[in-house]
Amino acid sequence: MSKEYELEKIYRIIVEKAPVGSNPRYDILAEKEYEMKNSVVNEIQKYNPEFGASDYENKILVKIREVINEYALDAFAKGIEFERNLHNQSGSHIKTEHNF
Repeated sequence: MSKEYELEKIYRIIVEKAPVGSNPRYDILAEKEYEMKNSVVNEIQKYNPEFGASDYENKILVKIREVINEYALDAFAKGIEFERNLHNQSGSHIKTEHNF
């Protein structure tokens, strides 16, 4: 099993198990997503008045979410690596004897 697969599997478990209500940033995220959707739909409708919210959901939001998920997975991987490095560094300092 590859490291990328394992990391993605752990990430998916955490994301799926985390309750939305306990996320203090969920309301901010929902508001930003709403603003983004309106901005994109309004801009496209300037050139294509037939374009609607359902077109946005099916054609554009899917691609945006793929990129956002990749950013989130990258940030998660960086957080895991940071924690591992911190753990290793603190472990090596604990084992070191200091003569003051």
